[in-house]
Formats: sequence, C-alpha cells, structure tokens
Amino acid sequence: MFPNDRSVINRGIDFTNDTDSQVRVSSSGPVGIREFSSQITIPEAEPWRCMFVEDDTETDREDEISTSGLWSSGNYTGVRGMSGNLTTASTEIDGSGMVSLRKHTQTVNVTQDERSYAAGKMNVSEYVEYGGWV
Repeated sequence: MFPNDRSVINRGIDFTNDTDSQVRVSSSGPVGIREFSSQITIPEAEPWRCMFVEDDTETDREDEISTSGLWSSGNYTGVRGMSGNLTTASTEIDGSGMVSLRKHTQTVNVTQDERSYAAGKMNVSEYVEYGGWV
C-alpha cells in the first residue's frame, strides 16, 4: 500500500492454523496497491523412500492471485486465505483509478491464466477459489 494523502490502512494476518489475511484501505487521495498471494501444493513423499534416490515428485498444484492498482481516491478491501489445498481471495474496490486482477492455477492436467483490467470510476467485486478437493 502506497498512500499519498490522508488514509486509513488496517491489516491483519493470522498464522494460527491456516494463513488468513485482511487488508482495508480508505483514502481521500492517491493510493497504490499491490497485493499478492501464492501457494504450491506438493504431495507427501513416501516414508520408505531411499534418501539417495533422485526426488521425482511433481507439484500437485500452483495457485497465484494478485491485485495491482492506482486510485485517485477510494476504498479497497482484500481478504486472502490459504489452507491445505484451498486458496481463496476476495477483493472489493470502490473508487476512481485503474486495477489489474490476475489469477493463475496450474496442475498436471490443467492450466488457467486470467487477467482482468478496470479503469475509471469503478465498483469491483471479485471472489476466487482454487482447490478444495480432498
């Protein structure tokens, strides 16, 4: 967060069991935001495996969710969570400026890469969830 005028920034991060974070920015002047979360899920290695054998385990899944933007004024709320095999992000923007919302997930079989842009007076609401299977 890069405010240039009077702003209120609230941020909370909880590492108790899973990783959860919340950020809220309210500014009457220019503010820049770059928020990023990423998680890589790797399968557990077999306990009987010989330590001299080359490790050939592949990544089960890679997730990446990011928000970047510049606002002349407005409000931003971001809530992110990572637990086990679940990656989530919720973004709320009400202001005037421009934003880039990027989502990426990759598994052995599927890759999804998505980017959205918005500019001007905006009211953006987005929720992304990757994973969640058992």
